[in-house]
Amino acid sequence: MTESNTPTGGSPREHVEQVNEISGDTTATWESLGLSPESLNLVAKEGYQTPTPVQAVTIPLALRGTDVIASAQTGTGKTASFVLPMVDKFSGRQGTFGLILAPTREIALQTHATIEVFGAPRGVSLDRAHWRHQYEAGQGSAGLLSADHRGHARPAL
Repeated sequence: MTESNTPTGGSPREHVEQVNEISGDTTATWESLGLSPESLNLVAKEGYQTPTPVQAVTIPLALRGTDVIASAQTGTGKTASFVLPMVDKFSGRQGTFGLILAPTREIALQTHATIEVFGAPRGVSLDRAHWRHQYEAGQGSAGLLSADHRGHARPAL
């Protein structure tokens, strides 16, 4: 189930797609979601067979530039749902392009691991100075997603 929300007086860029209660079987394939061949290779390398329902709905929206708010149970692939489109959009670019906020250390670590798997091979990584500061303070995390100009991931923590 999806709902469209456009703030009053907002621009088309402020369009938000809210996705709730995603369930059921999906016939989507990874190839049908619009991911780059590089991302598809990394997904296959990780052994993912088919996208979960939340991934099937949110990845195409995110790739189109739609802001997405998704709610689904733990373990349904929400992290990959936002990391894969971000990596596709930022790969090959230099600079800082995204902000990831994680409310707990556990989610911060999960997000970091997912970015390492799908982003590092393509030169997209976290700005670890910001990530580490929040993590060590035990306050959840705010990470800046960036791409190295040479296409290399930055050193690990």
